[in-house]
Amino acid sequence: MSDVYKYEPIKNILPKGSILKANLIWDFEVFQNIYSCYIIEKSEDNGKTYQRVSKAPFLPLLNHDMEKPVYIANFEDGLNENGKEYYYRVAGIDFFAQQGPFSEPVKVVGRPNPIAMTASFDRIVQQDDGSFNISWYLNEKWERRIKGFYILRSNDGKQSYQRISDILGPSQRDFIDTSPTNIAFYKVVTIDENDFELESPAGMAQKRDNTPPEAPIWKEGYIDTSGAVFLFWEENQEEDLGGYHVFYANSENAEYSKLTNSAELEINEYVDSIVIKTLTKDIYYKLMAIDFRGNQSAYSQPLKLARPDVVPPSRPVFKSCSQEIDKNRITFTCSSSDDVENTYLQRKNENSAWETIFKSNDRGATEEFFDTTAICSDTYDYRVYSIDESKLTSFSDTISLSCIDSGKRPEIKDFSINQVEDELQLKWNYDFYTEVKSVMIYRKEEGDKLRKVKQLWSKDITSVNQRSFADKDVEGDKSYAYKVILRFQDNGFATTKESELIKVEID
Repeated sequence: MSDVYKYEPIKNILPKGSILKANLIWDFEVFQNIYSCYIIEKSEDNGKTYQRVSKAPFLPLLNHDMEKPVYIANFEDGLNENGKEYYYRVAGIDFFAQQGPFSEPVKVVGRPNPIAMTASFDRIVQQDDGSFNISWYLNEKWERRIKGFYILRSNDGKQSYQRISDILGPSQRDFIDTSPTNIAFYKVVTIDENDFELESPAGMAQKRDNTPPEAPIWKEGYIDTSGAVFLFWEENQEEDLGGYHVFYANSENAEYSKLTNSAELEINEYVDSIVIKTLTKDIYYKLMAIDFRGNQSAYSQPLKLARPDVVPPSRPVFKSCSQEIDKNRITFTCSSSDDVENTYLQRKNENSAWETIFKSNDRGATEEFFDTTAICSDTYDYRVYSIDESKLTSFSDTISLSCIDSGKRPEIKDFSINQVEDELQLKWNYDFYTEVKSVMIYRKEEGDKLRKVKQLWSKDITSVNQRSFADKDVEGDKSYAYKVILRFQDNGFATTKESELIKVEID
């Protein structure tokens, strides 16, 4: 408790003066466990008297953006005038609000504005040994107010410029770059009396060159449904590459037109806009590279891109139609579009959805089709549609037809004959029953012809004998064949096929 701690003064303060501004910079890492903040005082009378620059103490902040925290304090203060000497001193305040000793005073002088002058290039000439002789101009009246020059160089005018000379005297107006690159961009930096560095505009120099760039190589391209074309290619590696031109044509061997006007593209991609509602299916692009000397590469290979198909195929059309006995005859012409894939004939009635009943893959062909599965009592709608490679469709008009009714109905299915004891039982099924008007059973013996053996009229027809019949009038060791005919109330009829002979076995 009786020990007296002796505070260390702040050391190694770096003063910097700029236009109406003073900066004080110091490393506070060694003081971070001693001082929490700082008092800064300024003198405007050559250090005779000092005043605090602010009521609140100055608190430096750590920079945590780096991998390791940076303990650099940077205090900034405004100055009333340039060229005048100001003195600053700094004292730390510890965590118990005790003030340490002041640092040694440091002097800051505000610099005036830069002189409003820059050098400009006179010429840059390639020498026989490959070096570049760089000369520039600056009015002699400024020589007494400058400290000299130095030269900057960049390989492409975009990346950072590198210094390639020492400080050159105020009266010097040329410099020789003995190891230039094939293409170089130069700047002359003038140092004025207040140490401001004033850069000239860039000047470009290129070695004599008659070698054109390599022809560009495509990477990819595509067209969206709005007609925007996106083109991408490999970047050329020539140092003196100036850029690219893009050309297009509607056929591979046609004359190509330039899309990029006077200026070259400096990037290896391009966006074009085209009309897609056209009969021209494809579009072709070529590239050309050009260097700073104006040497042009050969054309790239053509890039073929297919326009998105937004035009449906031409409409198929009906040529003729007619109602015939038990069928409808329909003739139509398929779509004649180049990209059509198939043409379909469809049918529906009031109780069904559209169904495909015929398919043609002959472009522009005229097809004739007989609809033999139509039910004569129904009216059908027919239509034709074509589909192209892009799955776009076009439909014909719709027609309605009903065939002439011959009365013949679809064949009776599931006709069977089995012997049960001493009789033959006939069974059949028919899923299309309207009201049955009569049931007729025909039978023949082996070597004879069919004869009607039974006819039931509507008043005698039940749910059983409408689908079955038992023939009890048969003899043993004889063979019989049968056929069943149903006649309906609408005067239509349906038949079974004639059965095979079946022999009656009597025990």
